[in-house]
Amino acid sequence: MKNLSASILLLFCLASTASELTLLTENFPPYNFGSRDNVVGINAELLSRAYNIAQVSCTLDLLHWERAFKITSTEQNRGVLTIALTPNHEDGFIWIGPIDSSNVGFYRLKSRKD
Repeated sequence: MKNLSASILLLFCLASTASELTLLTENFPPYNFGSRDNVVGINAELLSRAYNIAQVSCTLDLLHWERAFKITSTEQNRGVLTIALTPNHEDGFIWIGPIDSSNVGFYRLKSRKD
């Protein structure tokens, strides 16, 4: 089994000095869920508390995963909230986290031969 770490991923453009960020996330209960205008869940609450303490303005937007990842990869001051840390995702991002970890695998009946 491969150990994946669900982490907060923030992508910052090094040239940017803006203090307002937009974080994108997918519908992934209980971590992130709700509507585009009202994202709630465990990770949304952690993010809200962190940015209140840091006094940084941050908007959280709920999108489909593919769109969130594409926007984060191509636009400044964007990030993805909750993503698996895999070799494909490692480069090009600044990682902050982990906030949770899990083992991912497949299960079958012991009696099955396939």
